[in-house]
Amino acid sequence: MLVRHGEAHAVTLGSWAPENQEFTPAALRRQVLHLTGIDTILLHDGGLSLGIHAGPVVMESLGAWPSLPGWQLDEVCAVPNARPWQRAGWFAEVRAWMDAVLAQHNETRLGEVEQVSTYDFACVLRAATSGGVVYFKAVYRGREAAVTREVLLRWPAGLPEILATDPARGWLLSRDGGRRLHEEANFEIWVEAAEGLARAHRILDAPALGCPVVALQELPVQADALFRDAEGLRDAGLSAEQVTQLVRLLPRLEQARRRLAVLKLELTACHGDAHPMNALYGPRGAVWFDWNEAHVGHPLLDAGWFLAWLMHPARHTLPVRQAYPDSGLALWRAFLQASRIRGAEYLLGDAVLLAVLMRALRFHEHARVFAGTVPGWRPQGVSYFLRWLLREAS
Repeated sequence: MLVRHGEAHAVTLGSWAPENQEFTPAALRRQVLHLTGIDTILLHDGGLSLGIHAGPVVMESLGAWPSLPGWQLDEVCAVPNARPWQRAGWFAEVRAWMDAVLAQHNETRLGEVEQVSTYDFACVLRAATSGGVVYFKAVYRGREAAVTREVLLRWPAGLPEILATDPARGWLLSRDGGRRLHEEANFEIWVEAAEGLARAHRILDAPALGCPVVALQELPVQADALFRDAEGLRDAGLSAEQVTQLVRLLPRLEQARRRLAVLKLELTACHGDAHPMNALYGPRGAVWFDWNEAHVGHPLLDAGWFLAWLMHPARHTLPVRQAYPDSGLALWRAFLQASRIRGAEYLLGDAVLLAVLMRALRFHEHARVFAGTVPGWRPQGVSYFLRWLLREAS
């Protein structure tokens, strides 16, 4: 393990070994504090959270430079393709920004800022304040802060309370919005979330969000190109039989697209990743967060992804599904009614199928240009979503 102090110095704790295979930022921070008495934050876990050990665990000292027996001076080695939050000094800068924002709201921080998660795609921090718990988020090359600012202008009630955004740096600070939707058993809360998604489609100004367009007619075309890359799909972990099944699925995907196109719905501002873990329920009611995948697209696919996630067989133990076995169809109807869309109840299966396809295509696009910080690791979500697509088709 390396412990850094600024840009010029580092020490190696040669005797360190992870305890209880617990690799969360909080656990690593506790372990270093226990071993050395020095408070630190995690810069990079070397791949431990991914199940591999491709490099050293790198922590940053938050206090005085340590001078302890058994520690040796080492050179500071930069993390390849490092994200801003994986660089020394970033945490202190964010902490000062959070404190300044809180001061503008006549609040103060109570205790230290905690790392909730930190990985290649994003960093999430949490802090207790005199006004309640707040969350900070930064996304690598993402639009979440900028999109959230635009959503805030048009639909503030649909978000957790936003304290500040800094689109230039991709920073976002918000209050705790409550429990995640998937934890809720009350069906009316789920209806409120589905209706909120429909309201977002009606209210938000799609051009102002500055998001990419995901055209319905392009999905089968993009699927054709992906599915016929047999070598690439096999490298991603799919079997030859699964690749064949995907190619055979192409006509059905085109049929689903045509059935949705018959409705002649206008493209709207879509959340883009509207699954129940990106919705909260608390003092402001049901609200949506994590707008990083926002785009201009077909509204039924936004709802389709919401319900595809809910109705997946692995979610059968969710409280709402235990209490309401037909919750998927009932929520589809609630969404259509709130969207003022008629004659589309029979299209739930098509919307789910195309929504899962869209997730696979979007993930493929992200993975194609991905440059990570853990040598030898790349996102594996494409094969996951394509297997999901085959399951929906069956």
